[in-house]
Amino acid sequence: MKKFSGISLLIAISSIIIFSACRSKNPYDVDLKGVSAIPVELRRYEALLFEGNPYELPKRVEENKERFAVFLEADLSNPLLLQQLFDYVSDPMLKEIYLDVKAKYQDVKWLEKDLEEAFRYYRYYYPETKQPLFYSYISGLDYEYPVKKADDNIIIGLDMYLGSDYKHYPRVGIPAYKSVKMIPENIVPDVMRVMAEQHTKNLPVPKNFLDNMIYAGKILYFLDVTMPHASDTIKMNYTQSQLEWCEKNEGQVWAYFIENQMLYSTDRLMINKFLGDAPFTSPFSADSPSRVANWIGWQIVRQFMERNPKVRLQQMLDEQDSQLLLSRSGYKPKK
Repeated sequence: MKKFSGISLLIAISSIIIFSACRSKNPYDVDLKGVSAIPVELRRYEALLFEGNPYELPKRVEENKERFAVFLEADLSNPLLLQQLFDYVSDPMLKEIYLDVKAKYQDVKWLEKDLEEAFRYYRYYYPETKQPLFYSYISGLDYEYPVKKADDNIIIGLDMYLGSDYKHYPRVGIPAYKSVKMIPENIVPDVMRVMAEQHTKNLPVPKNFLDNMIYAGKILYFLDVTMPHASDTIKMNYTQSQLEWCEKNEGQVWAYFIENQMLYSTDRLMINKFLGDAPFTSPFSADSPSRVANWIGWQIVRQFMERNPKVRLQQMLDEQDSQLLLSRSGYKPKK
């Protein structure tokens, strides 16, 4: 048997460690040395409105109209507008929601830091893009649009991230399978989804099941590259067990799609059944998560980008031919 000297053994062990490190390196964690960090300040519009005497609201908004121009572009001398603002801050439920937001988000330094990091990765891919300004507000429980983009402004409804068990969510008809996602950890992913949608807005409306699945995969891949340290559970809004269900059943799910000739179907009910929010995916077991087709589309896009390293992020997002992307991905689900 060949014996190793101490130095040879050390070299062998080091080689194994280096090889393992290379294999396990996060492919999305790119070198940001050339991308400066731009500090993020979250401008708290809700505090401007709800803090202080409501009868002094006209004075406060006038003094802050430049800082909050995205909200206050209208004629502030208009008595009708001022009355609407007064009614808004005087609403008992909105006042209660504001106090809950104030208590939960008294310190937002963590959020500003996470946004700063995500947009630093974003500017690696889009260096010419101007970094937006960030605002928070009370949306009035607008669960359809918790994050909005208006020109170079990102507007975050903090009342939509008060926790899955927040008392007012069921009172306005928000089902549990939606409110489970209304947690602070989902703010930055939701912001980056909105950014991804900005970079795909020129695509034609997805026509069939495959188009919709690939589009969902593109949005999720955008989260991969702008939030490389986030877990897949956060990106998918899944629990760990839901993610594991997808990983365990990937082959069976793909086989179901193929056997039922679903890829080119334009049946909207069927498409929504596999891509939309729900307690679970009805053709599968009750412990399956919803949006399983989104997850499959994500794996296809991941494999496409891995197999085609010369394709840039925006090139992939701009690709309109879902069948071409699927073919060039060489997608093979895990059995």
